[in-house]
Amino acid sequence: MKKTGTTAIVIILSIVAIVVIVVSLLNTRPPAEVAPTPTSTGTATPILTPTLTHTPDPCAPENIEAAIIEFDKLSREFSDTFVLAQNTAAAQLSPVIIKMQEIRRHAEDFMVPACLSTLKEYQLGFMNTAIEASLLLYSSFSGDPNQSLTQAQVNDIVAQVNQRMAETSEYGNKYTAEMGNLLGVTLTAPPPTLEPEDLSTSTP
Repeated sequence: MKKTGTTAIVIILSIVAIVVIVVSLLNTRPPAEVAPTPTSTGTATPILTPTLTHTPDPCAPENIEAAIIEFDKLSREFSDTFVLAQNTAAAQLSPVIIKMQEIRRHAEDFMVPACLSTLKEYQLGFMNTAIEASLLLYSSFSGDPNQSLTQAQVNDIVAQVNQRMAETSEYGNKYTAEMGNLLGVTLTAPPPTLEPEDLSTSTP
């Protein structure tokens, strides 16, 4: 009888042990996955740096001639138009004057480096006085053909035009001298194509 009781106790203890093992297995969580640690490959990450572009200095000795040639294009275009104006009857000067004014506006808007600022000043001075002389002729001799001017009036107009022409010639000489100075050469300005006394023959 005592043996039977002992056997029963052993069986109970075995069952309890099995239950404990099962419960512990159910409460055990699988180990969390560990993310792999990145390893250095030994290759450095390239660093991008902005590329610096060098802008050529237009005033440098090796570049100034090209800068002057580009700038002088408007001067040559204006001079050609002004020659045309000097060979056009006063009453027909309107479209030529409009063209001269258009070129002057382009010249005013033309950006120049510091070394060409004086050259631009003389260029605009030449253009302004040339336009003023042409406008003076046009406004004086393109009105009513039946309206006659006295000789004194004609002489006064001629004197004013001659003054503008003298100023135009002076600016032209300064422009040419400054260009030669920038280029390191001596240049000679062309003589004016219109003699002052010829203006008195422009009356209708």
